[in-house]
Amino acid sequence: MKVSDICSNYFKGFQEVKNYKRNDRGTNILAVLKIISYFTAVIPIGFAAVYGTASLYGRATKIKNTHPNIQAVHSQAVRQLKADDQASKSKVETDEQGSKPKVETDEQGSKPKVETPVLEVARDLSELPRVDFPKVMKIYNPGFRPQANRINLQEYSQSEDFKRHAQTARIYYNPAQLTEDDALRVIFQREPTNIAMGSDQYNAEELKQLFGYNKSVYNDSNVTKVDGSLFRELPNTATVYSETYLWDPPGGDNKKEIACLSLPAPALDSEDQPHYPYYMSNGKLDKERYTQEMEFLFKVIEKVVRDHKDSAFENKGIRRLVLSRFGQGAFLEALSQADRKVAREIYKTQLRNFLENIKDTEVEVVMSEYSDPGSDIWHDRMIIGDVIKTAREGDLVINAWDPHSAPGNGNDADRSFDGAMGKASGILLTQTSWLNETLRTRDAVIQVE
Repeated sequence: MKVSDICSNYFKGFQEVKNYKRNDRGTNILAVLKIISYFTAVIPIGFAAVYGTASLYGRATKIKNTHPNIQAVHSQAVRQLKADDQASKSKVETDEQGSKPKVETDEQGSKPKVETPVLEVARDLSELPRVDFPKVMKIYNPGFRPQANRINLQEYSQSEDFKRHAQTARIYYNPAQLTEDDALRVIFQREPTNIAMGSDQYNAEELKQLFGYNKSVYNDSNVTKVDGSLFRELPNTATVYSETYLWDPPGGDNKKEIACLSLPAPALDSEDQPHYPYYMSNGKLDKERYTQEMEFLFKVIEKVVRDHKDSAFENKGIRRLVLSRFGQGAFLEALSQADRKVAREIYKTQLRNFLENIKDTEVEVVMSEYSDPGSDIWHDRMIIGDVIKTAREGDLVINAWDPHSAPGNGNDADRSFDGAMGKASGILLTQTSWLNETLRTRDAVIQVE
């Protein structure tokens, strides 16, 4: 075949190669080149043309030929995008009093559409959105919720009694360790449950969704005090007082109006506790530091008794002070037997000093024990049994609190004194800044010298 014939029959390259024996050398070379060009130019250009035509057709017709279900999803997505865009441009609504921002929720009322800002400093607490009791329950793993008393707590959270009790809440703190803003932060940034520094006790992502953090101030190395130091460097003692109800039994109708002071003793149940090194010196309990802290805790109790002995319960007054052996049980488990004995002797000494100091108040003082202590008597007035049953109307109960957790800690799954109070009382509502906005303000903060 001649070269001119090959060129005039461009798309017959394969046929020409098939007859290569009858072609001259130049004809075969050109035939091969034509075949190569099919794959490098003609075919790609063809696909591009087809794709471009189809794309233009799709844009022109949009979704007219789409299945009805897909059209519905598309329409819903467009509406949602427009709604989200509008929400992002609008200002946050205020409540009827115009004081606190509202947070929009989805149709189920479960998750906020407006993301909670991550906290920077304690004074931002007053700007945080309100949350309700069901949302707080979601951050607890199911086994650690106050499950038996949940319906009572839900009803209590919406009652006038809760509003009245919430206003009695006060933070008593150590000014040698904290500023007012630091004390507010210690009370706010807490973990729902922290038992012996264990893991998987609450939903960290849900906690962050609500409040912008997922660890307590002692375990979060990104948060610092006003002076720039880490919270974990000192005990940073801050306590919470409030009036509330205690249901006996949990979930029942019978309730007693009590006051409660949640008091965090030194946590020495694990060497992983952030303040364990602070209280240890050369492998032994530092007597001076432990004595100093226990002395301060009893001073807080004295201050609370004097502040509320006549004014509590709408001026009915405190009828009885119920002490616990705070910090003397599980919180000493990481110590040697010798150091546990030292810690308990320090507690007993400070208890004797305290009882002498408050004699003039004439408030009855008892000590709560779950079982008969036998000869190990720390106080001559003992009430034996579950504090839920032995507490009385008008009592001020000293709750042995955890430094990391919300009051009540593990609640129904927690066999400690703190757990009993969480299981049966309303302190989760009255003594957390999550649910009680009184505890987000400096007006609630009281220093104990």
